[in-house]
Amino acid sequence: MDPKTDSSPDLDGVVDAETIESLKSLCDPGDLTLFHDLIDTFLSDSPARLEAAQAAVAAGDAEGMERAAHGLKSSSANMGALGLASLCKQIEMLGRGGQVAGAAELVARSRSEFERVRAVFLRLRG
Repeated sequence: MDPKTDSSPDLDGVVDAETIESLKSLCDPGDLTLFHDLIDTFLSDSPARLEAAQAAVAAGDAEGMERAAHGLKSSSANMGALGLASLCKQIEMLGRGGQVAGAAELVARSRSEFERVRAVFLRLRG
């Protein structure tokens, strides 16, 4: 286990340490390039997905909201950002049900949670 992830108090509740270790295990020993690339991709793609969800909410587009939330939910879960994935699942389910009401608050909470996740990933990225 990596002491950088294990000893970090803000990793708990923001990013799942087991998922991080699993992602790191995909890398060659001593070469975290793949892990860093995964972080970089997540951090560069997620803001556009959040923007798409917010735009869909503003437009009353439940289907677009569902699509944007689904993509972010999946990538967040794969990266161990389980709180963000959970919020996105709630947005996705509202969209699937054709509802936009209440989604604006969930998107705002998702943005805040993404910033918390981003801070952890930037630290892990080094």
